[in-house]
Amino acid sequence: MIIQKRKQQQEISGSFQDKEKKTWDSSNIFNRLGLLIIGVAAIAILLILFSFYSYEKRAGERRLVKDGFSLCSLIADLIQHEFQMETQKRNLNLLDYVVREKGIVYCLAEDAEGETLVRLGRQMPEEGCKFKAENNQQAEHLLTQKRLENQNGEVIYEFSKPIYREGKRAGLVKIGLALSDYVHFNQEIGFLFGGIALSIFGLVFLFYYLLKRLFSPLHQINCQLKRIITGEEEFPKIEISFRGEIGQIAQQLNHVLSTQNMKSRRQEEINAELEISNKVLLYEKIRLRAILDNLNIGIIVIDTTGRTILANKLAGHFLREKLQDYLGKPWKDFLHDHEPDLVPVFTRFYDKGNIYGHDSVEIQKNEGSNLAIFHHTCSYLLNGEDSPLGFLWMISDITSQKQSELSKYEFVNHVAHELKTPLNTLVSYSEMLLEGEVNDEQTKREFFNSINEEAIRLSRLINNLLNISKIEMGCLKINRTLIKVDKLLRDCYQTVRAQALNKGIDFTMDLDDKMPNLLLDKDLIEVAILNLLTNAIKYTPATGKVTLQGIVEEESVLIRVTDSGYGIAEDELNHIFDKFFRSSKEEIKKEQGTGLGLSLAMNIVQLHKGDIKVESKWGSGSSFTIILPKEEVYI
Repeated sequence: MIIQKRKQQQEISGSFQDKEKKTWDSSNIFNRLGLLIIGVAAIAILLILFSFYSYEKRAGERRLVKDGFSLCSLIADLIQHEFQMETQKRNLNLLDYVVREKGIVYCLAEDAEGETLVRLGRQMPEEGCKFKAENNQQAEHLLTQKRLENQNGEVIYEFSKPIYREGKRAGLVKIGLALSDYVHFNQEIGFLFGGIALSIFGLVFLFYYLLKRLFSPLHQINCQLKRIITGEEEFPKIEISFRGEIGQIAQQLNHVLSTQNMKSRRQEEINAELEISNKVLLYEKIRLRAILDNLNIGIIVIDTTGRTILANKLAGHFLREKLQDYLGKPWKDFLHDHEPDLVPVFTRFYDKGNIYGHDSVEIQKNEGSNLAIFHHTCSYLLNGEDSPLGFLWMISDITSQKQSELSKYEFVNHVAHELKTPLNTLVSYSEMLLEGEVNDEQTKREFFNSINEEAIRLSRLINNLLNISKIEMGCLKINRTLIKVDKLLRDCYQTVRAQALNKGIDFTMDLDDKMPNLLLDKDLIEVAILNLLTNAIKYTPATGKVTLQGIVEEESVLIRVTDSGYGIAEDELNHIFDKFFRSSKEEIKKEQGTGLGLSLAMNIVQLHKGDIKVESKWGSGSSFTIILPKEEVYI
């Protein structure tokens, strides 16, 4: 609980810190606000200064234009009068005084021929009056004005007026006035501006102080809330001594925090209980899933709406589909796509609504060269009150069961067939002898020999069946003794030698020197070797050849039976050790046999931890090799 609580507090703290990075820090908010207010005040003062400067500049321009027109007209009138040399000198002195006193930058006057009449001022323009160029472009009594800028960047306003003598234009006057001489601040306005600036700064600081005093309790509340959120205080409570509405807000926040703290603790208890319950449910779910996945039948659960909600691994394996893709989907979608034969069965069961009944069906599938048989069963899932929760679809692979039943049936048929032939011979020959139908002694002897051979054949068949049955049931006891392998092979050779000679077969034996002694069950191994030898002689035509070999290798002993007989077809090699298997070739069918000899031989050799290898082609003879592990030393 404590760890979980701390983890939650850390998560909340981390989230709070992330949000805090995107906003202003509350501890610096007032400093930032103060800087902002000062900046706004400075901007306001600059705007006032700019407005004042703009006003003074416009006023200076107006004064400059007014003075420019007046001075230009005055100077033109002075020059325009006819005067004598003395009078002209006196007028020029007066003109020079006017230029210096009024701050005129330059004063120029020229006659119609371009002769300079007046040239006064502190800075002359590069161009003259250009009287000739402008003579025809200016109307009579016309004052003109234009704005210029000298090389130093100083703004000059130029005024011009023509000079007349006897009613005709006799020249041109130009004067230049500098704007800087007319733009200046008034001292009274300066004092006014300073007072306004000081008032603004005073009001700004007063506003900042009042604002900080107003927000100070909120800042304290914010700091305490931060400590509560980050978990620095275990029992959240806001301690504040302010009165009024802010004090009431603090009290209400304390009440909310107290209530929330109680809810939080209760929620933590509920979460802890839910976590334990979820872990228990998860464990039960995992355990149930493991149980279902380890069942030897496929399980599919379908709810009452017809949707698939659960399936184990074996169900998907049997159906060769990924059932996870069909979870939550109607079962009919899956059946229509992959198991159409089951649709009528499931529909009938689903529509019938018999919650205590069940339906089943067997479906055969061809899987390559093999046939698989599955048993499908449907039944309802009921709760404790016998109310349906859905229904259960179970799938069982009964291929082995069906094959076992078929094998039993085939086994009975084979045994009945194998017993029927010798029994018929025994019954018919014995009846003829008992009824005296045979009087010839030679014929009687032949009948008795036939009865004896068939009885031996029956005995061998019964012994083979008993041995195979015991081996399959695991109750056949092996009596191992130390056996001389070379003597065992010679005994087997002598046992069937007469049979080979009677058929005209070249029967030979080839043994390695110093054959080892092995721990074997002599009777069982002898049966296996004799079965291979009798089969070789039986399925080898007259004048053929059969060889018995004993070969010593480093870790095993090989007993090989080779013949030049009919051989084995390639498609039958994988079945020759099956019980009751016989070749479909006519040459093989004409010979008597039970189909148990090779099966029994393989089982006996495997009981001795050995194996039998076969090499054969149809029409080229066969070679059977018994491989026995060498477990004993030579003696």
